[in-house]
Amino acid sequence: VLDGQGQWRGSDGEVQRESSKVLLILAPSDDDAAEDLIDEVSTEYKRQFDQESVLKTVNKTCVAFQ
Repeated sequence: VLDGQGQWRGSDGEVQRESSKVLLILAPSDDDAAEDLIDEVSTEYKRQFDQESVLKTVNKTCVAFQ
């Protein structure tokens, strides 16, 4: 979990700026169960923190420990 700063335009058209959290999750890209769990985390975050939406980005990457 990383601290961040974000902004978004709400459904009322107003631009809001606020502190944010960035959650980085590494999971297999072909794992439907992992994607379902990530969607559950997004849904719960929106509920708990009364958010209209959360940003989810999916990128393929190669990760190695050296």
